[in-house]
Amino acid sequence: MVPANVIWGLLLLAVTAFGFLWLPAVLLSSLLALPVAGMHRMAVLLQRGQPISFSDFLGGMRAFALPAIGLGVIAVLLAIVFTANVFIGLDTGGVLGWSFSALALYADVGLAMLFVAIWPILVDPLRRGVSVRARLRLAALVILARPARMFALTVVIATLLLIATALFIALLTIAVAFVSLVATRYVIPAADRLEGRRTKVFVQ
Repeated sequence: MVPANVIWGLLLLAVTAFGFLWLPAVLLSSLLALPVAGMHRMAVLLQRGQPISFSDFLGGMRAFALPAIGLGVIAVLLAIVFTANVFIGLDTGGVLGWSFSALALYADVGLAMLFVAIWPILVDPLRRGVSVRARLRLAALVILARPARMFALTVVIATLLLIATALFIALLTIAVAFVSLVATRYVIPAADRLEGRRTKVFVQ
């Protein structure tokens, strides 16, 4: 999965460079969702007891290109809005401003939890016949069923990514692949239990 993470890292560098040259290009960061989907596809296959190859990464990006980019755009826009509202509330001050800021921060956390849950479910081959909307609903149900555990998982993932960002080379080479494995390790069994589906080895 390291080469897949490197591709993500190269795309991150390209998007960052464009963002410095032209601020609206930050929206191109939604394209990072493509390799994220590919890496989660590999992670889910491993979770399902299947061997993986680099072609699974490419196939995952190709098969889930539209929903992945759509989710990426939604994630970027909502994160910008919620985070901006955090600072607007702090700048406003007073009870009303602080309350507004706190609600926006909770929304940011909820958004992060949702995307930790949705990626493994979105690319799960055992759910290939399920609509994207139904997969989103299942991700939300996983969070509602185990809010404390999903919050803790999200905090762990965010911490790992922050540490990797500080090291930077780890972010470009292994961090995203590793957190996709961590998220999948918990989310897929939780979703299976919630649906009453047995986790099993399947034949592609």
